[in-house]
Amino acid sequence: MIERQTVTLKIYTHNLMTLTLVFLLWQIGYSFAEETYPPFNYVLGTQTFQPKYQFTEETRLVETAMQIEEMGSNILKILIDSDYSDHYMLPQNTDINSFTSLLDKEPSYRKVLRMPFDYYFFWAHCSPIEDGEWKPHYDWAQGYSESQRIDEYQQIYDLTCYLLTEFDNSGKTFFLGHWEGDWAIMGEPYSRDREISQKAFDGMIERMNTRQLAVDNAKRDTPHKNVDVFHYMETVLVEDAIKKGKKTLTNSVLPYVNVDLVSFSCYSSLGSFWEGNLTMEKRKETMKTSLLKALDFIEKHMPPTDKKYPWDKRVFIGEYGFRRFHRGSQKISITAQQQAEFTRTASAAALSWGCPFALYWQMYDNESEEGGANPSGLALIDKDNQKQPAYLVHKNFYRRANDFIDRCRSDFRRNPTQAEFREEALKWLLSE
Repeated sequence: MIERQTVTLKIYTHNLMTLTLVFLLWQIGYSFAEETYPPFNYVLGTQTFQPKYQFTEETRLVETAMQIEEMGSNILKILIDSDYSDHYMLPQNTDINSFTSLLDKEPSYRKVLRMPFDYYFFWAHCSPIEDGEWKPHYDWAQGYSESQRIDEYQQIYDLTCYLLTEFDNSGKTFFLGHWEGDWAIMGEPYSRDREISQKAFDGMIERMNTRQLAVDNAKRDTPHKNVDVFHYMETVLVEDAIKKGKKTLTNSVLPYVNVDLVSFSCYSSLGSFWEGNLTMEKRKETMKTSLLKALDFIEKHMPPTDKKYPWDKRVFIGEYGFRRFHRGSQKISITAQQQAEFTRTASAAALSWGCPFALYWQMYDNESEEGGANPSGLALIDKDNQKQPAYLVHKNFYRRANDFIDRCRSDFRRNPTQAEFREEALKWLLSE
């Protein structure tokens, strides 16, 4: 009897220990699961377009993406159209004749899309595909034909389906957009003194609504989780609409389209930052006032939507930057440190207004000669591989952002809200 009780007790003890171990392992697993957080949007980022120099054996696309990653950003903005070869000095491939074949078959694109970026912005300009060849992209200044509409819808639809399928459950978010829309529909020669035709405005309205419909339908038709695609339009000549009442994309197209977001290439709203006869404080205050006014103006012209988005505002800054040496034929002279101060001013304005993103132009110079001679001075890393003070503004921002996010996750087991993050981020930017 005693022996039987002893055996029973041993079995009971063994089962209890097993259950305890299972429970502990479950707790550990649960704890690990809790440590997985969704990607966090740092708001500030940069981009790489037509870089004119390089320092490694990597392609220019991969090298600049690696530089952006090393700086600490989780945002990458690039071009993905038929100009890819000239733009990034990549070999031509006759098997590449569409957005999807570019992203699927070009090794540099495949590599950067699998780097640890959470947010990708694409200039995606559609081109006709004739006899299997990817032609130059459509001329947006000439309106929008029915054949273009059908073709563009299918290309954007296919691209969206590809991204949702290929990067399903990756946590990545993609934004399909284009280069500065006012200039794109004006056509060359680009000049703020020229008028944009009504035909071009009407074509742009149809084009933007077609592209948005393609994205929406692809998302509806494609099973996916933990990945997303959005569509945006980019405006640039906002100051001309505000100060001169001119017809621009903002007041003549935006009210009639249902795009997810609007990008603002905001150079004309940065004030005359190069004017040496003005104090730095005056230049920065003018910049902030002008930029906030322009963002308000754009938002006022956006039609309302019932869609739910992971951000409160739908206007972001797709390009901003500060040339140090020249604007075309106009000579400029600002120091690298002044450039960094202006970068803090503009990015702080974007954060305070609520822009979901603010993207600096850009990592390497694209306005220099091949090899980097005669640069405009926009680059975060110059032709001598020197990281500029504006680069350090970004790198220090990401370092402090990561520290803040880590503390929030440790203390509260969640990501900070955007409001919490922006409040802290403004302190870092404005106190340096």
